[in-house]
Amino acid sequence: MDVKTVEFCGELQGETDACWFVYDGESTVSIPKSQVKELRVLENRVDCIMRIPHWLARDRGILP
Repeated sequence: MDVKTVEFCGELQGETDACWFVYDGESTVSIPKSQVKELRVLENRVDCIMRIPHWLARDRGILP
């Protein structure tokens, strides 16, 4: 079964062994590293583009 994913941009604000903390323009959300399908950190090393499961984006309030 292929999980639907979404891509979003944010500002990396920190991390632990288990998750990244990403500011999405409204609030800082925790994204479990195990759920990130793709991570691209931009040249400034702060902004990133993540691909995560659709259900997680909804759960974290990234999607309505």
